[in-house]
Amino acid sequence: MRSVPHALPEQKVASEPVDGVESSPENIAVPPVEAVAIIDALLLLSFDHDGNLLMDRNTLAALKEFHTQLEGSASADTMVTLRTVLEASLPETVANQLMALARNYFDFRRAEQDFQLAMTAGAEEVNGVAFQSEQYAEIKKIRRSYFAPEVVNKLFAEEEAQLPYMATALAVAQNRELTAEQRAQQLAVLREEFNHVTSRMDSPLAGKVLEAKVARMRASGATEAAIFDARSEVLGSAEAQRLADLDRAP
Repeated sequence: MRSVPHALPEQKVASEPVDGVESSPENIAVPPVEAVAIIDALLLLSFDHDGNLLMDRNTLAALKEFHTQLEGSASADTMVTLRTVLEASLPETVANQLMALARNYFDFRRAEQDFQLAMTAGAEEVNGVAFQSEQYAEIKKIRRSYFAPEVVNKLFAEEEAQLPYMATALAVAQNRELTAEQRAQQLAVLREEFNHVTSRMDSPLAGKVLEAKVARMRASGATEAAIFDARSEVLGSAEAQRLADLDRAP
């Protein structure tokens, strides 16, 4: 379920001062280009039936767009700009929640950039799989110092499943100490493990993984009961039954 932001006035006085900045029209005017871009990012957000913001890849995409449009700055002026747009476009509770997330995201990105600069300074090999894996492991730790576990595990779920898989798969594919058959076997095991993890994510990626699995099952002659069981394991019996009914529909 998506939210469509309300029309944004040219200026709006923030309900609360941000970082000590006095709330006056002249210091919280929103540049139209930034405002439009931020509103476009809000269209990415997803909500549940009660209007609660979902912590998912769409929210992460919106946070990334905020960061891009505001040039990564968490200054008082840019935070006022962001708060103005959010308060004009979203319910108060959601606006406050997203504002807090944005602050944490901006702080995290700054810490991430500082860490990457420090780690690559003087490093002899920055493109190797081992170096990148070590770097990413530290970035995951940094994330968890800025976001609560239940938030970070949802916002970054897909990325944290995909990137390690891709790095390991690349290492296997490039390992000339293995025979072609051994590489193929190890890659198949990795792919199966990856599919097992992603099939349990509440995300578009999970849906694609499940659809591909069902297609393979059908191609190999699986029964409708087996397909129902595979769907039910991931989606629950009610959704599996709904999909079964759609399959039977003319």
